[in-house]
Amino acid sequence: MSQPSSPFLVQEPRPIPPDEVATELAHLWQEMTASLGGLMLRARALTFVAFTADPDRRGELQEMLVAVSQDHPSRAILLVAREGEEPELETWASIQCLRPPDGEENPAICTEQVIIEATPSALDRVTSLVLALTVPDIPVVVWWVGDPTPRQSPFEALFQLADLFILDATSFRAPFRSIRHEARLKARGGRRTVVTDLAWHFLAEWREHVAQLFDAPEWAAHLPDVRRVRVEFSSPPNTNLIVAPAFFMAGWIASRLKWQPVSAHPLRGQATYELSFEAMSGPATVNIRPVKAATHGPGELITVELETRDPVPLHFRLSRVDRTQCIDVIVEQDMTTLFHHVAAWQSLTLPEHLTRVILYTRRDRAFAETLRTLAPLAEELAEPGESSS
Repeated sequence: MSQPSSPFLVQEPRPIPPDEVATELAHLWQEMTASLGGLMLRARALTFVAFTADPDRRGELQEMLVAVSQDHPSRAILLVAREGEEPELETWASIQCLRPPDGEENPAICTEQVIIEATPSALDRVTSLVLALTVPDIPVVVWWVGDPTPRQSPFEALFQLADLFILDATSFRAPFRSIRHEARLKARGGRRTVVTDLAWHFLAEWREHVAQLFDAPEWAAHLPDVRRVRVEFSSPPNTNLIVAPAFFMAGWIASRLKWQPVSAHPLRGQATYELSFEAMSGPATVNIRPVKAATHGPGELITVELETRDPVPLHFRLSRVDRTQCIDVIVEQDMTTLFHHVAAWQSLTLPEHLTRVILYTRRDRAFAETLRTLAPLAEELAEPGESSS
């Protein structure tokens, strides 16, 4: 039985002058064709542009783009904004190929990667360079790693260029300001650009398990009586607190229950918040708080609990105690367990999440409604000095 294909970098990124990228790419393809004896296919299903303002993530993102290219052959362009003055703009290019299974004579599937590093003074030039490198007549996917900055280059130009614009709320340093911007971008996208978020897709498994619990008629009947929700997320030692996924989960539950946002305020303790809503028959609240969980990554959800109103409340609790491939689902009332189920959990790597986002993402009404629910609350929670857009 043949082994599955595995990617390998045939060329190390080669430095090239910024105004000669297209010419040098043609030379690289000629060299690759000669070295592989012509047994290669030049594949492009999309143009994939990734941006980061964190130079320390360059190597990680390069590897990510290579991994995603296995399922989505692309011309990948990595933009890295860095501090400094000279050189203002540097570019590199390389070809990577997917090795056919051993013993097969199929050609290697090869794609290309361009890396662009620019200082703030050169970011305006980056836009024209990316536009020149965009392959005509195929989709453009933009992955923006970091806080959205609508008024700064090259954010707006990349947004206008994209068919699919991917944010990642786990990378937001100012999460509430950025979520407010994200809600506006989602509304702006219209029919031209699909806006989505990796943090939202990380929650897909959680959302599925919550929805499956309330597919049962005996539990669905109690949904109108839910008045309190608690969302706990992981805060491993010596890591930054990542609250955005928990905030998304709170907004999704509130929007599914048709709750209207009222107010939001921090509680005692870092990254601990209370969100207030108005349900059909009275006030409702969501508490968000971090918990120490060394076995989970920063920002991963640990517990989601829904509680109905008095006199004898029902507690619906979904929790992941450790990183096993399962989730505990429990329903309790008056200290009595009415239902207990251990469900399977599917963990995906970041490249697998990106692959699914690109493959399956369409206009997502649930995400749009979640952002609309969260936007006024994010406005209240926005960090001092960052409330203006």
